[in-house]
Amino acid sequence: RFTATATSTGNQINFAFAPAAAKIRLVITYPSTETHTGGSVTITGNKLLNDTDEEQTITLLPITESGQTHVYVGIVYPGENKSYTITVKENRTESSGGPSEITHTHNESSRTLVAGTEYTYNFSSNSNLILNSVTVNGFGNGGNHNLGDAT
Repeated sequence: RFTATATSTGNQINFAFAPAAAKIRLVITYPSTETHTGGSVTITGNKLLNDTDEEQTITLLPITESGQTHVYVGIVYPGENKSYTITVKENRTESSGGPSEITHTHNESSRTLVAGTEYTYNFSSNSNLILNSVTVNGFGNGGNHNLGDAT
């Protein structure tokens, strides 16, 4: 989703676009001695989808959810002083051979999420979800593209 402004001169319209959302990426690295498949990640808190002050839940989309590193992404409504809970449900194959679903949570408080910015949460996991770092990067510059004229 973008916010846009437009100005016209003669038969030309110039558009200026700006991102209207922030992006959250979750990277979870599991030990090579364990097998993890599938799972899900949700973020629950107020004002995550829009400016409504009620609890909202976003399910992050899986990019990779097999092997040692799992990656999930989603977009959220930007704002200041956001508090939310990240919930990770993982499917781990136990040494006894049977699968088990394990749920981990991580709480964030007073986080400012800026539109056009990606927040990458780097976790490792053994029996717990361990936050190693949060990396903040801008979306980048799209630049101007000449798409020809409309005549």
